[in-house]
Amino acid sequence: MAFTEKGSRDSLVVEAGEQEGVYLASFDLDAIREYRARESWGNAFRKPHRYGLLVEQRVEDPFVRVRPIPEQP
Repeated sequence: MAFTEKGSRDSLVVEAGEQEGVYLASFDLDAIREYRARESWGNAFRKPHRYGLLVEQRVEDPFVRVRPIPEQP
């Protein structure tokens, strides 16, 4: 969410130091949902019917592996 009803805002999610690590960030999901409900693009460009291709397990040429990867539990 880069903009609020008051205009643009700082879109920094978390500021990390120079050390490697895992950094957590909190999000106000209600504010995000409310913003998405009123903002101009809304969900006009979402295509959930296409998301299945991203998680498809079937592998077709030319991407067939010589040794299949074992299934994850």
